[in-house]
Amino acid sequence: MQSPIKKSHEKKYLAGILKYFDRAPRSVSQSIWFKAAYWIITFLLFFALFKLEVRAEVILAVGIAFVIGLIQGMFIMHELTVRFWPIVRPHLNRESIEVRIAELEESEK
Repeated sequence: MQSPIKKSHEKKYLAGILKYFDRAPRSVSQSIWFKAAYWIITFLLFFALFKLEVRAEVILAVGIAFVIGLIQGMFIMHELTVRFWPIVRPHLNRESIEVRIAELEESEK
């Protein structure tokens, strides 16, 4: 059966899963420094948004808000991965993943 994704992407994804077999993903936001920096930067960006008075800069304001939301969404997804990894890990077969990576490397040659 043909995989719906490129072989290079499949190999990269499977290698990423193997990386976490020996150690669980680490939470980025557990660091107090990260949390402090994130909230300070967010506050400063929103403060800058409210200081804008020219209508042409509304696009900039929407862009900054979009970037903040995008970054927050990425961190939420990572936190969910960290939280649910212990539940998913026992159901993955390491040997099967290693065999598939070997197959993909062989097909590249």
